[in-house]
Amino acid sequence: MENTPQLTLAHIAQLSDLLTRQTGDFIRDLADKQPKKPLPSYLHVNHGLVLRNRRDLQAQPLHQLTNFPKSPSAKKKLFTPLLNYRSGQAKMMNLIYEHLNQPKTTPLLIEAETGSGKTLGYMLPSYFMATHEHKIVISTATTVLQNQLIDQTIPLVEQLLAAKVPVALVKSENHYLNLEIFYQSLLIPSSNRPTRLLQLRLLVWLTMTKTGDIAELQLTNYHNYYLQRITHHNGRKHLFGPDEFMTYIETQAQQASIILTNHSYLLAHEASDLFGKQATLIVDEADEFSRNVSRTHNHTSHFQELLDCLHQLAHHHEPLADAAAAIYPAYAQLNKGYSQIDNLLTTIKRVQSIFFESYIQDNLPKSKRAHPIDEIIDLSGLDMPKYVLPELNQILALGQSISVNLTQALNQLTNLEQQFNHQTISLLNQILSMMIQFQNAIDDYQRFMTQMLAQSDNTGILLQMKQYGNVETLDLAIHVLDPGTIAQNLFQRFGHVILTGATLTFNHKFDYFLSQMHLNKNEVNTYKLNSPFDYENQARLITIADAPDIKSVSASYFSDYITGVIDQMAQASTGQILVLFNSLDMLKQTYYTLKETLTGHEKEILAQGITGSNEKIFKRFSLSEHAVLLGSNSFLSGIDFPGDHLKALILTRLPFESPAQPEVKLRYSWLQQQGIDPFSKDSLPKTAFKVKQGFGRLIRQETDKGVMVVLDNRLTNTSYGHEILRSLPKQVHSEVLNLRDAIPSIEKFLRESGTSLV
Repeated sequence: MENTPQLTLAHIAQLSDLLTRQTGDFIRDLADKQPKKPLPSYLHVNHGLVLRNRRDLQAQPLHQLTNFPKSPSAKKKLFTPLLNYRSGQAKMMNLIYEHLNQPKTTPLLIEAETGSGKTLGYMLPSYFMATHEHKIVISTATTVLQNQLIDQTIPLVEQLLAAKVPVALVKSENHYLNLEIFYQSLLIPSSNRPTRLLQLRLLVWLTMTKTGDIAELQLTNYHNYYLQRITHHNGRKHLFGPDEFMTYIETQAQQASIILTNHSYLLAHEASDLFGKQATLIVDEADEFSRNVSRTHNHTSHFQELLDCLHQLAHHHEPLADAAAAIYPAYAQLNKGYSQIDNLLTTIKRVQSIFFESYIQDNLPKSKRAHPIDEIIDLSGLDMPKYVLPELNQILALGQSISVNLTQALNQLTNLEQQFNHQTISLLNQILSMMIQFQNAIDDYQRFMTQMLAQSDNTGILLQMKQYGNVETLDLAIHVLDPGTIAQNLFQRFGHVILTGATLTFNHKFDYFLSQMHLNKNEVNTYKLNSPFDYENQARLITIADAPDIKSVSASYFSDYITGVIDQMAQASTGQILVLFNSLDMLKQTYYTLKETLTGHEKEILAQGITGSNEKIFKRFSLSEHAVLLGSNSFLSGIDFPGDHLKALILTRLPFESPAQPEVKLRYSWLQQQGIDPFSKDSLPKTAFKVKQGFGRLIRQETDKGVMVVLDNRLTNTSYGHEILRSLPKQVHSEVLNLRDAIPSIEKFLRESGTSLV
């Protein structure tokens, strides 16, 4: 604390009254006695906040990079002694370098399986080709890979080349602290102790952070209202000028030669000038791109959330009006805003009633009324221009006006906080947090409206209700059904497009991925780099022949069976096991059954949605040596367990999407209308990708060994199962065994490999 800047310590002292008495007294005493001294040269002050200095990016490399190491001998010379030479990686480097040296050309697709050195494969040639005028934009599916590029790949490239290229990391806005809103939140100290503690932590963190990325704080909960409030970026951001983190990040991107971002940000800012003109786009984890297109462009009306926010605001009208009674401008704006709240409540309920009466009330079979409702609707049956669109537009206009009026009134009251007692200050803080939630809902609604007005054959509408007859639970969801159209529009903005990933082929062909991206196979260049792994000796695939058919047994019986398999495998070894489920209900049932077994008492059992957040259980599993992790099929991608932390992967079922899921049902219906068979052209390739990704979780380096166990004999008993098998690495040894034979076979394989789990 003694090294904390005096101004920061003064802020902390002012906010320390909610700390335990002795701690608060100690801090205030320390602040009073701290001698005045100048700030260190690496800090500066803006509006009373002490901030870390941040440097601008260098405009050019330390020296101009020439003589790309094209030959094997040149690469071996460059890599020695830091890296081993990999022929597949070297081929990828040359392909990308040659591609970028051509005028605007057709897209380049490279499937680079796990272990091929993909990230270095595209980053090294990027350093030779990137300039301020012709940027290279690298997009990943996950922030995990973004951080890996920043922390590992780029330092390695710079060490190899003895050169630096200006690189900017750009994440979505909600990753960054909004300094102006944080500053305003300090003017009205929160009466909530956890919030106050977070404010104290942020004040100290501001003296250290150069990015403003709140992920640096490593918090356990990023979803509370206060964090949503101080990471909200709509509206003004000129108070702190270039010190505002999002402004700084955007400036860095404009100065950079290489921009690292993620698919979500890229797709949400496809029309932005941030990426420059005729830049190069490299899409890593491209197998996740179509899913990100849908996620970014699928929008919900948020009627229910808006109603909840409005009801909460209405509940606080009277005490808020009393607080503002003597402050005329604020009082007048509050009254105006609250009169509009009544209008907005009425308008939303009227729209909900229109859709309920038109599609649900007399049309939904009684057998479906006892369950949550998800119905595909056709808007052609409504006179949208006459009856619906004016009401939908009115919701947006009223919502935006309420936001302006109430926010301006609250800002006026905030500036006069010395006039208010502790209870009123607490009320203002509570309502400010509500307004952030309301503004977020209005922003989402605006995106929904934009998509609704642009509705085409590429979209579909779902009507959702939590309970029949409770009209206030009705929402509309608009889904993009053909991500390829949006992907094509994005690709047209770039001079060169390179798509790479570990799983771009189905049955060793690019056809499915090409169709997803609306790419003509005669107009793209495709390459498939072989894996460096010796799958014949490193991996086994075992299908349990006597596993029960889930359709012919009860859920409890199948859960007991899964528990028995896990218990036998865990007792036969001390290694770590990842078990993946299609159903979270089955996962939950298995977790509680497994906890009562010997394995449950001897090993740590981790379960998605039960024992903590995904981040927490990933960390626990990575640190443990004797854990069993139960998760959904989403764990097949986007995670990387280091070293030999994972020895066995159990697929309880082939990871097909459930056709009963509303969004899946909507997409299948659309595909059928196009004359496309949903199963063979959509569901099957996606499932094959997921099974293939399973080996990417097991085998990450040349020394890894692992076994995938499948409790679904459709993999070997059906023609489509054989198609999935043909999509796996050709060297993988596949066996069909009864469970009693499978356990000793797994033990024998892992023991012979020298990495026995025992």
